[in-house]
Amino acid sequence: MSRIFIITISLLMITSCMPSKVTNSNGTKKSTTSSSMTTLLPSAIVGPTSVAPEFVNPQIAANSDATTPDCTLDVMAGWKCLNTTITTAEGNTFKVAIKWNRPNKTSVGTVLLAVGGSGMGESRQDPPSKQFMDELDSLDNIRTIELEFTDAPTGSSPWGGYFSHVGGYRSAGYAMTSAIELILSKGLVVGNFLNYMGGSNGSTVFAYAMAKMGIDRYFDRIVFQMGPFLPDLDKACAVAGDQSFTLSTLQQQQSIAELLNLWTFGDKNKSVCSNNFGGTDVNSILKGGRNRFPNSHIHVIIGAKEETIGYGKWILASNLAWYNGIEAKSKSRIIRPNMGHNNSYEDMRRYLKLRPDETPEEAADPSMNCSADSQGTFPADGGTVQWYCNGCGKTTAPASDLLGLAWNSVGGNCFHRKLNPTAPQCSSGQFCANGNIILWNCGCAKMDATWIDQGSTCYHKATPNSCK
Repeated sequence: MSRIFIITISLLMITSCMPSKVTNSNGTKKSTTSSSMTTLLPSAIVGPTSVAPEFVNPQIAANSDATTPDCTLDVMAGWKCLNTTITTAEGNTFKVAIKWNRPNKTSVGTVLLAVGGSGMGESRQDPPSKQFMDELDSLDNIRTIELEFTDAPTGSSPWGGYFSHVGGYRSAGYAMTSAIELILSKGLVVGNFLNYMGGSNGSTVFAYAMAKMGIDRYFDRIVFQMGPFLPDLDKACAVAGDQSFTLSTLQQQQSIAELLNLWTFGDKNKSVCSNNFGGTDVNSILKGGRNRFPNSHIHVIIGAKEETIGYGKWILASNLAWYNGIEAKSKSRIIRPNMGHNNSYEDMRRYLKLRPDETPEEAADPSMNCSADSQGTFPADGGTVQWYCNGCGKTTAPASDLLGLAWNSVGGNCFHRKLNPTAPQCSSGQFCANGNIILWNCGCAKMDATWIDQGSTCYHKATPNSCK
């Protein structure tokens, strides 16, 4: 399902400077350091015990910023990149990459992102995703941390990443928990809140870790897109019912089954419905775990077009069953009518920029049409490049025209094609994204610090003017 950190450590034996709760003589809480990291003790699963600000330690944060190398990809300019290895409570090791922006800057809060699929891939290579993170930085003064699982696929683990040791959502949930606790120990959470954003498997793996490992205790707000799903495997495997795989078409069922089988056993032909992993159900993300998350606001965003261009009626029904089965500090669920198995960046930023005591801005009418398709040109590599970006819910290239030139996908439902060998000195225009007009210029002088560098001499600037 769609794809929105080299020191080996043990979750149970690490010695690090982990902030913990201490009460001053006046009764207020302060952060100090502990000789050992939080461990997955039974008490940790009973309920949330800590919230994000209690793990903020400016001294450790400054040291991490100073000692971690800069990222090398152009799209990661200004970011720090830490590649390391974690060891989970199950004894499995995972390679991870932890990437963060705003080093040595004061931030009002922190957002942690994890992607779907196997947890692999650089989100900032998709233009809308890069713009979303840049707006959290430049408009909201919020740090973004990207968590990526980087183990390559193997013969025994055809997906790698979250599932490099197979074991379904349980193994992946332990990996997510270990990685997040490492992030906390490194002092990377800054500001007054910590919010989480996971898409597809990035939501389902996290939801498993919430119910079975209590990881929600670190987060003030949790935003899920394209998931989570599979609260109860038995009900999904039933031949009928409101959570049954059979709600989807036969082709969709086959796709879902192959994925779950590979993630659990590394074998697409070994069914999760007729086999278990070591005598245990490792895929039910809610059954057998906690369903109350009283310290966290939870928001779910899912697309109505999952039914036809995604994973079918089952994923919508499974997601609804999970949502109805939980309690939270507050919760909301939006179904976007023109969205399939992809992101709603408008909703992402609307939720993720919020402090714990803030109420979301009123959502745009869920029945609204998505932003219109947009297009333009910019100079690059001694020629002119034409770009075209679809509105949400559409992933196909523009129709053929008289030019007969092929379009190349660049991610984020956007496409480029080179038109001619000579480029204008300067071009500019505007397009609609996330409900606001975005100005762009390519080959022109950068006007001021409010313009965000997109590479290839192109810059974007967000405006407060709305659009559809």
